Amino acid sequence: MNKRIIIGFSLLIVIIAGFSYLFFPDKTSESFEVNTLLLKYSLKQGEEITTGFTIFNKEDKEETFKINSKNLKGLVQINPSEFKVNARGKKEILINFEDENLTYGPGVYIGSLIVQSERDKKNIPVILEIRSNNPLFVLDLKIAPEYKQTSPGENLFIEVSAFNLNDTNEHAVTVSYLVYNLDSELLLSEEESMVLGGSQTSFTKTLTLPKNTEFGDYVLAVLIGGREDMMSSSNYLFSVSKKERQSTNVSFTYLMIIVFALFLIVFLVIIFLIYERIAIVGELRRQQRREIHSVSFALKRERLRRLSQARTKEQRKKIKKKFKHLHKKALKKIVHKYQERKKTVQSLKKAKKHDLIKKKLKQWKEEGYDIKELGLGDVLGSKKFSAQNLEKQGYDTSVLTG
Repeated sequence: MNKRIIIGFSLLIVIIAGFSYLFFPDKTSESFEVNTLLLKYSLKQGEEITTGFTIFNKEDKEETFKINSKNLKGLVQINPSEFKVNARGKKEILINFEDENLTYGPGVYIGSLIVQSERDKKNIPVILEIRSNNPLFVLDLKIAPEYKQTSPGENLFIEVSAFNLNDTNEHAVTVSYLVYNLDSELLLSEEESMVLGGSQTSFTKTLTLPKNTEFGDYVLAVLIGGREDMMSSSNYLFSVSKKERQSTNVSFTYLMIIVFALFLIVFLVIIFLIYERIAIVGELRRQQRREIHSVSFALKRERLRRLSQARTKEQRKKIKKKFKHLHKKALKKIVHKYQERKKTVQSLKKAKKHDLIKKKLKQWKEEGYDIKELGLGDVLGSKKFSAQNLEKQGYDTSVLTG
């Protein structure tokens, strides 16, 4: 294989490997996986919800696992909480959420389940909303799309719709806005009083995140009520991340895609140039091969003709020797001629005269072979001939078109 092609393919493999490393990092080093990233549920006081998830052991040996809860005491039961999973096996885990002793009042509670193997540990965030049995309102909480991912010190714009399930009277209520991280730590708290009337009331609120807010996921909880047994609540998960520079709309990912595309274009150009060179050299070789076959064919035909006319063994011996010498001499001249043609092509290529190269190749292909030039004039005559001329004379020249 051409050396440049090998280098080109090696370059492409390196580029693809780098691209894969940047955008598809290897995660096979983890000893286990779980099939959920978050558990988020809503239940009434005294109500029970059973759910679960699956643990996949990626190790080639049996692993021991433990599952503990954090900030969810009295709200969650795990079955089983300690167990073994076979090599490359899986285990279904049942999770039961229930405020059995009515210890927790209506509100939003954030905690986590900690899944630990012999080598690794994973946290599964849990957002649990406990609702009053007789809420005065049902809340629909929305965050504008541009605020679903915000930055430290930025605003969070909230739209709340409150649907009255009992009457259309006016009610003086207190609205609480709470922002927690996934470790159940309170980041922000605001409260305001308002009067809600009619079957539906909508209002908006703008919260400003502290400038020292850490990057990560956060839970916004909105509580509305006067008496605890009629409190209404809703929650929303959003992200805080680094603010993108306003001077450009191109993210790092898109930039890397553009760089990869440029590398790919350069690689394809290199491959095209290599292919073009191979095509030119290949055409010269085909022309040389056809000329060798044609000359060999003609010499063989003339040799057989003369052998048929020879009267003695000595005459036949001389004819064979002569034609062997002529054949060797002709081949040497053909090889030399095509070396000169190759130099001509290289010279034209350096001069960037690609159209002239194509014209030359076509000219050489159509002009045939000069017998006199090859030193065979006294044997085969002095005319030029080609495979097409031999076909016209009734000879099978299919072997000459290779």
